[in-house]
Parts: sequence; C-alpha cells; structure tokens
Amino acid sequence: MLTLVFCAHTAAAQPSVILEEGDLSPDGSTYVSLRRAESGGAGRVAFNGRTVFARGGVFIASSAPGTAVSLIGEVLPGSGVTVRRVYRPAANVLGETAWQARVAGLFRGGIFSSLAGNDVVVARGDAVGMTTINGLERPAITDNGDVVFVVELATGDEVLFRCTGGDHNCHSITTAVRERLVGVSDVYFDSVHAENRVVCALNGQIDASNWGIAFHAETAKQVTGCTGSRQDSILRMAYGGPVQTVALVGDPAVPFDGTRYYERFSLPPTVNNSGNIAFFTETVGPVQEVIYFCDPAVCPATDPEPVVFQHDDDGGGRLVSRFRSVDISDANDISFQAVASDSNGKVLSVYIARDPGWTLERVAANKDPVGGGEFRRVGPPSMSSDGYVVFQAELRTPSGSNLALWAYQ
Repeated sequence: MLTLVFCAHTAAAQPSVILEEGDLSPDGSTYVSLRRAESGGAGRVAFNGRTVFARGGVFIASSAPGTAVSLIGEVLPGSGVTVRRVYRPAANVLGETAWQARVAGLFRGGIFSSLAGNDVVVARGDAVGMTTINGLERPAITDNGDVVFVVELATGDEVLFRCTGGDHNCHSITTAVRERLVGVSDVYFDSVHAENRVVCALNGQIDASNWGIAFHAETAKQVTGCTGSRQDSILRMAYGGPVQTVALVGDPAVPFDGTRYYERFSLPPTVNNSGNIAFFTETVGPVQEVIYFCDPAVCPATDPEPVVFQHDDDGGGRLVSRFRSVDISDANDISFQAVASDSNGKVLSVYIARDPGWTLERVAANKDPVGGGEFRRVGPPSMSSDGYVVFQAELRTPSGSNLALWAYQ
C-alpha cells in the first residue's frame, strides 16, 4: 500500500521582494507593469515589463532597477530588425535568457538569446533542408546556454531543435550548431509497451535541461499510424539518445487497483539536469489531479511515483487542488500552484513538494501575512535548477496595494 506523508512546515524565512511596480527601472523611469516571472537562479527573475519610458520589454533583476535585456522599439545591431513585441522569457540558473519576439525588418519574428548578444537564435523564414520555418513556439534555455525550441515548417511538419555551442546563433550558423532532436513522423521504440510508435503532433511548450528534453506529444502505434488512434503522451529524450515513453493516456496509473488510468496531460512536463521529470495529469477511476515524478534510473521500467494528489491535506488542514505551473529543481524539489481549501474558503497558493518524502511546504497564499501586509493575487511559480522559486503577487497593506515579484528558496 502506497503511503504519502504530508507535514506542516514553517519556513525559516518568508519570500522576499525582488522589485515592485513604482520601483526605479534601468531607463531612469519607473516600472508600471510586471508580469510573467521566470526564475533566473540565485534569486533573480526574468520578466516582461513596462516602464514610464518603455512600451515593453524583457528585463532581469535581483533587485531594482534590474537590467533591460530587450526593449520594444529598439533596433538589434546584429540583425538590424526592430523589436515590435516580446513574449514570456525563459531563463537558466545563471540568469541567461531566451525569448520569442515579433520584429520588423529582414524577418517577421524569431527567438532571441542574451547569449547571442541580443541577436537572433533562429528566425521565421530560416531554411531547414528543402523547406523553411513558418512558426515558432516559446523556447527553453538550459544551464549550459543551449536554446531548445519547436518550429512549424512550411510543409506543416513540427520539429524540435536545439541551438548549441559557439556564438549561440543558429540563424546565420557560423560557429553554433542547429541540432534536430525529434519531429512529427519520427518512429521510436516504446520500451514500456515493447512496440514501435510514431510522433503525430508536438503539443505546446517543452522543457530542456543539460541532460535532455521532456515534452508532451500525440503518438500512435506505428502499425496503425497517425490516421489511426492517437494517444496523448509524456516523453523524455536525452541528447543523443532515443525518445522514451514516460506515460500514455489510457495506461494504468499509480496507485493502481484495476480502475485508475491516465486521462489527460494538460501541462508540459519539466526536466532537471539529471533527467528526472515531473508532470501533471488527470486520472479516471477515480477522477483526480495528480503530479508524478519519474527518475530515469528506475522509471519508466517502474511506474512514475505520485508526488501529490488532488484533495490531499497540505499539513495545515487545507486540501489542495487545481494544480498548475509544475517545475523541478536539481534537488528534485517540485514547485507548483494550487487552490487550497478549508473552512475559511479557497485561496490560490504556491507550494514546494520536498524530496524525499514529498512533504508540502506552503510558500505563499492569498491573505497570508507578509511584510506588514498580506499576499493577494498570487501568481504561478517558476523554479530554477538551484531551487529558487519566483512568482508574482500583490502586497496589500493598510496604505494600499502594489504588484511585486518575489523570490524564495
């Protein structure tokens, strides 16, 4: 019988403010908008923001004023394009960033990196064999500085690439290498089910580490092909290694008594530098949300291990549900957002499940006291490989409210 232990944990320290709206910004004005926080390790946060002088941009900070990485309206010196819109950045443990942007100039959009001197990593229109890149998804950046991204080709195919080494520029490709990892129509051997399967579609964002990648895809048995029955799949792949099935919709899920099966995967999995992954799923028999953990040393030869179930007690008499924004550190600690419910109602909360034992630590929740006030509008967390969690939340005090970015380890 599987037993999960949960205990109340009183953190030694509260989350600390990195910066807040109204703080001095790097252009000499002040921040008027902060959003889409991403952990950059060591208490840094990468984020989208606006200032009094700037219509928007990507910033990184450990305290105010921080640094502007890319601003709307600037002309990038390497490619000569003008930035029109920037999207949520990805960041690694060293505070290096990658992001997607819409631009005007030689091409319509691309993926950029702070390692590439703010120049392009890959662009729409770049040649791939006999075709070109038509669309791009939000990238991931590893602690080694590699940028991993999904592209849609003009043929309609989806392919996952890594830009690695050299000057980190896989647009002009002088010293960097653009490596094809996996794409639609690729066939791989599924060791769990002892059969060949084919990748039919790549679903949304991926995660990448120094070890490899974890991603969500639709796959099918090779014998029936993608025109037959497809299954949502959680997959893992070490660089230079084969694609590996971690979980398929319709497969038995732990704890299995003959009725529990994976029903849906609605969030991308997350992977650390050892290849350990965490993923969110909904099961049927019973209908329940669960976060699972899979260590490549034993899994998927043995089933993924449950971390937390919907309606578990968080150790403080609150029941957790509606999990979102799952992330994993190199210590295998797992951060996530949840709704915590008790007799006082429901509050959005940020948690860390600590390995070993998966004890739950509540980092922040709406109406929790902090800094002479209380949290409100607590946003989803992001965790770096060194275990720093960052999130967006409002600080409400008797004198007013202000939106801030917070860090916690």
